[in-house]
Amino acid sequence: DLQRPGENFQSDGEVLISEYLRSGRRFVRKLDGEFALAVFDFARGEALFATDPFGTKPLRWLHGSGGQLAVASYASALLRIGAAPGEIRALE
Repeated sequence: DLQRPGENFQSDGEVLISEYLRSGRRFVRKLDGEFALAVFDFARGEALFATDPFGTKPLRWLHGSGGQLAVASYASALLRIGAAPGEIRALE
């Protein structure tokens, strides 16, 4: 359990961000179960992408020619925003 005594979060996302701020990238090692996530740390100019060890949950991403970054579970979501199939990458 990543949530510490006295912390009151409304979502799993809040718990994950809190742990990222405490532990940095190492927090992913503490995760158990099926997951796919992306954390954008604008202060550090970094992005972290991670999936569970078995790759159960998909994570697709696109870095567009205009500099935009889009992340989704399924390629179909990226295709709906105008991505070409060859632009979509999968986190393996």
